[in-house]
Amino acid sequence: MEVKKARRFTFVQTPLLGYNQGKATINGSAMVAGRKLEAKMKIHELIVEMKLLERRLTLYEEKYGVLSEDFYTALMAGELAHYDAYDETRADFSRWKGIYETWLRRKEAYTEQIRQRELVGALRVQPAY
Repeated sequence: MEVKKARRFTFVQTPLLGYNQGKATINGSAMVAGRKLEAKMKIHELIVEMKLLERRLTLYEEKYGVLSEDFYTALMAGELAHYDAYDETRADFSRWKGIYETWLRRKEAYTEQIRQRELVGALRVQPAY
């Protein structure tokens, strides 16, 4: 396990995280493990998880003034590289990216499960007493 020190933060490289030009990135094995998890989740579990992730994404969207989709597009295009010099921003961007990628995987799994069955079968209707 390799430890990298920054001015205020200590970054530890684990098997799930790698570093690419100072940014933490999820490697392929973590993505595969994540996809297996989503495949086992039920539709209502995916919805609950997505809503929790959306709440966390909203904090970053409000802080930085852009939607997560636009942030992710710019980050992946390399347009935000000059922010790597700032420890807080780099840490925030790394977390924001991870949360958004998790949300995307959950959304993809939800869409796939809805396509495979009729909506009527997915509804969780509580009986009226």
